[in-house]
Amino acid sequence: MLHRRDDFVPIGPARRLAALIPEARFIELDGADHSLPIGDTESVVAEIEEFVTGERRPPEPSRALLTVLFTDIVDSTKLAADLGDARWRILLDEHNRVVRRELESHQGREVKTFGDGFLATFDGPARAIPCASAITEAVRELNIEVRAGIHTGETELLGDDIGGMAVHIGARVSSLSQPGELLVTRTVRDLVAGSGLEFSERGTHRLKGVPGEWEVLALAADVGANDLVHGRASVARQAEAAPRKLPTPHLHGGLTAPGRASLGLLLGCRPQPGSQSRVASEWDDFRASWGPTSSGHRLTAGLRAS
Repeated sequence: MLHRRDDFVPIGPARRLAALIPEARFIELDGADHSLPIGDTESVVAEIEEFVTGERRPPEPSRALLTVLFTDIVDSTKLAADLGDARWRILLDEHNRVVRRELESHQGREVKTFGDGFLATFDGPARAIPCASAITEAVRELNIEVRAGIHTGETELLGDDIGGMAVHIGARVSSLSQPGELLVTRTVRDLVAGSGLEFSERGTHRLKGVPGEWEVLALAADVGANDLVHGRASVARQAEAAPRKLPTPHLHGGLTAPGRASLGLLLGCRPQPGSQSRVASEWDDFRASWGPTSSGHRLTAGLRAS
């Protein structure tokens, strides 16, 4: 016997009637519609189906065609051990800030984090690829490298989470990438055909838990995020990468005020209450002492040195 809780017909008599019928089962449904075929009909049909057949089919999951991006920090466990918990947390917070900034800039959606990595979705690879490239370049200012993998396919929508084979494929492809490398499946490469993006083959792989063989490709190493954003991927080529320098304003601007303050405290700076300018000044002095050219004298090196 079915009855809606907010029906204008009182529910009490319906309960008493069900109690008088041998082996009857009384089911209360949400809603106020008196006629059962009106309103939430799916719950009504499900109850009737279970009564007639003895079982109820699980609801079909919602699905959508999405591009999934996986990123994670290379050698994060060793890095955390070298830095210690406090300094690792500061570095990880800065990494997360950079990734979220790029996701917002490229209209990506953060699904979840994995401690040292991210899972994000996009409406297509044309936004996911520039985002991944921008993340890869930006985190180098923190003296770390990330690996990234992208795949496009049908995903199951599980509330705020996602699932399905497309997610597994994206994760497996990401695990194959080298430090600073962005790998994509052939599906992604085919979807951006004509965009000017160039890829190099990385062979055919059997991905763990995924049927068949999958062709994997890497975004050309000499195509930077700025080239992707401005559509110059097919013509932008750098003769030889110069040693990475760290201008004073670049790193200073790359850290949040709380990050600079926390780093200042860890490095021995003791600002007076309300004196953020002193923290920034002492932080700049410490950064300047690292030297202008050595790639080892960036954020992580300073954390280790402290």
